[in-house]
Amino acid sequence: MICKFHSNLLCFLIFNLLAFKPITAQTIYGKDKYIEYSLGKLPIIISVPHGGNLAPNDIPDRTCNNPTTVTDANTIDLAKKIDSVFIVRTGCKPHVILCNLKRTKLDANRNLTNGTCGHPIAVNAWNEFHKFIDTARFIVNQSYPNQAFYFDLHGHGNPIQRVELGYLLYDDELELDDETLNTSQYIENSSIQNLAKVNKNNFSHAQLLRGSFSFGSFLAKRSFPAVPSQSIPRPGINTNYFSGGYNTVNHTCYNPMLDINGVQVECNFQKLRDTPSNRILFALAFVESVIEYMQVHFGLNLSDCNKITNVENHNHRPPIIYPTIVGCNGILNIMNIKNAYKITVYDQAGQLVFQNEDFKDQIQLPEMMVPGIYGLKMEMEGVMYNFRIVVLD
Repeated sequence: MICKFHSNLLCFLIFNLLAFKPITAQTIYGKDKYIEYSLGKLPIIISVPHGGNLAPNDIPDRTCNNPTTVTDANTIDLAKKIDSVFIVRTGCKPHVILCNLKRTKLDANRNLTNGTCGHPIAVNAWNEFHKFIDTARFIVNQSYPNQAFYFDLHGHGNPIQRVELGYLLYDDELELDDETLNTSQYIENSSIQNLAKVNKNNFSHAQLLRGSFSFGSFLAKRSFPAVPSQSIPRPGINTNYFSGGYNTVNHTCYNPMLDINGVQVECNFQKLRDTPSNRILFALAFVESVIEYMQVHFGLNLSDCNKITNVENHNHRPPIIYPTIVGCNGILNIMNIKNAYKITVYDQAGQLVFQNEDFKDQIQLPEMMVPGIYGLKMEMEGVMYNFRIVVLD
């Protein structure tokens, strides 16, 4: 039961949110908004433990046990862009848990003692972060038993510019041949061990780690080199490769009490996290890779998720806008329109971009629009519809 992990008050809040409001629009905040949880509908859970920038004075800087305190730059924005692209691509959201505290105050990817140094406010935030992940897993399992996937999103500073996927196998273990990696000794130390034991195509553990249908290979074919993958099967010894951390250990099937598979995703900075445009491009590649991965290995078509609208009962088919990914000064086409309608477009900060233009069945984007993710609201016959669009260079 969910109440195993939460106070009665939080249980009441969660169940009421699920019962009476669409979960795609709900965000739950912890105390002082140090932790936030954006509820989703997809069987995808994403956590970001090291991207926060809040540094309240009432939480002292961590000094215990020689802590690492470097912020994973732009990872919260990257997660939000991934979230938005999922909405654009599937009509539904993943579950996203963010730590907004700076890593000097809290490390949510360490055990309670080392992550908080015992300070009560940090302890409370640490507990909220991990309980929100527990909650997301509980919710997902109601609709997708044994089919959820967990991503712990990070940024690394290694000079080798590639995505590092941590399945809890060390660099020297990934040097081993496929036959050895397929033995129970290594499968049972893997964060995808349940998938390795049961998957619809009977792929081996080694194939799931670095074969042509591995997640790393899906990223690589979309122009983001990743290790392990078919093109980079081994990270190399002494390369400071990140094999996974506390969250991957405790929130995936490496924990014998859980059935969810998962991976730590360490993103390089150059040409990925460094600019908004590059973060959008990676978000697109990441989402497409997840969609393909879930289709191939779990038989789930995430693209079938219903498109978002903030009304449930109306007498005509909802409008369709396509393409939702378009170049600057591009054209959006509209289907299923009826009589007059009103368009409002706004940026991620909520600032108005344009509205009330004289549209018919097409929208010409203005030249002033810069690459980014935008919200588009359409009002038609008293009904409001919400869309997301991605504008590229």
